[in-house]
Amino acid sequence: CQFFMIEYVLIPGVNDRHEHALELAEYLRPLKCVVNVIPYNPRHESPWRAPDEQTIKQFIAWLKEQRQVVKRRLTKGRENMAACGQLGNREIVRQRSSSVAQTAARTDLVGG
Repeated sequence: CQFFMIEYVLIPGVNDRHEHALELAEYLRPLKCVVNVIPYNPRHESPWRAPDEQTIKQFIAWLKEQRQVVKRRLTKGRENMAACGQLGNREIVRQRSSSVAQTAARTDLVGG
């Protein structure tokens, strides 16, 4: 028996209310699936913030009340802007490009 994995990014004020959980559970009811709830990880200049712990737990509880199988993706690397969804951040790309250019320049100087 195989299950689909449904990735659901939880964004406060966008898709974190009780009615959202009910709609999601109803939509997925015909499928054998696991919902992987992913707390939103804010990027620089993002209009949204990360959900708080209570919001995440409550949303998961609402899904479980609907007999939905749920997992939660744990957030790692948020402080370094290296968490899920943050890696495409323009500031990180700019810093990384600058670092690569500096390394290349040093390599050229030492004849490497």
